[in-house]
Amino acid sequence: MDDGSVNGIYVIACVLLCVGWAFATILGVRVGASHLDMYLHGGRTTATAMSTRTVKAGESYQLTKVNFFVKDVRRFAEIRGSYAEGEKVSIVYDADDPSVVNREFRLVFDLLLLGAFFVMTLYAVFTGLRRLWKKRRRPGLAKS
Repeated sequence: MDDGSVNGIYVIACVLLCVGWAFATILGVRVGASHLDMYLHGGRTTATAMSTRTVKAGESYQLTKVNFFVKDVRRFAEIRGSYAEGEKVSIVYDADDPSVVNREFRLVFDLLLLGAFFVMTLYAVFTGLRRLWKKRRRPGLAKS
């Protein structure tokens, strides 16, 4: 293969990678925005674990049924994870729809993960662009 073919394959791979990253970033931002909205505007309370069940749909994971109170009304929900019966769990619920519940720790973890992904994406894109720019500016590669 000559330098032109290698450069063409490199450019195509970079474009495909950038398109994939853009899609994942857009999806991540949408999920992150809903998580951030819930974290900032949701109600916080402590729920009590009632029972845990295992779900096997592609991957195996556990859901724990919890109960908690919102304005003196007992609510029930399921959260991902395994907790012993009677164990206390910090949760955040949607103020408009208290049936939408997430663990407070999970929201923070997802937001940190999204931030790390965003920083790595920017770094990878700028590194790739810098390499392409440097290759194009080398005196030996200029076409006459």
